[in-house]
Amino acid sequence: MLLYECYTVMLLHIRTVSMALTAACVSVVHNEWTELDCSCEVTPEELQEHLMVAHQNQVPVNRKGQSAMVFSSAMYIYGGYIDMIGSSQEFWKLDFDTKLWTLLDCIQMEVGPGPRHSHSAMTVLDCMYLFGGLREQRDLWRWNSTCHSWSCLKAMSGPSL
Repeated sequence: MLLYECYTVMLLHIRTVSMALTAACVSVVHNEWTELDCSCEVTPEELQEHLMVAHQNQVPVNRKGQSAMVFSSAMYIYGGYIDMIGSSQEFWKLDFDTKLWTLLDCIQMEVGPGPRHSHSAMTVLDCMYLFGGLREQRDLWRWNSTCHSWSCLKAMSGPSL
């Protein structure tokens, strides 16, 4: 059994249509969307938990083109494009048990991938591998989740863009 099967990761889609709130969530494990009932005065349980997390601690701002990987009982997101700011090198961790976000300080790390968005990432055992990005980056980085460190495996090589 894979470790991430123990967790139901929910992605929320919220929009307003004619001043009414509509929301849906997707179960990543089961690959199915579920529409949430927003017709009553009580907020759906899935949204209450999501909003509770957002107000209890610092959370990442909206972004696009980031990578997201699951290790054990946490999700890590790297980079992404933040409107009005550009490419980010923020590295976040969401602990599924505590529902708390932590900003991992890449700026003080001596080595790291730097700002990027629309890159690829995957996990193998206890490592996340990150490749490329839309700023013509063709470097390959490894994040070791055990010792919490980045290492550059290959710089300026790889498939042509």
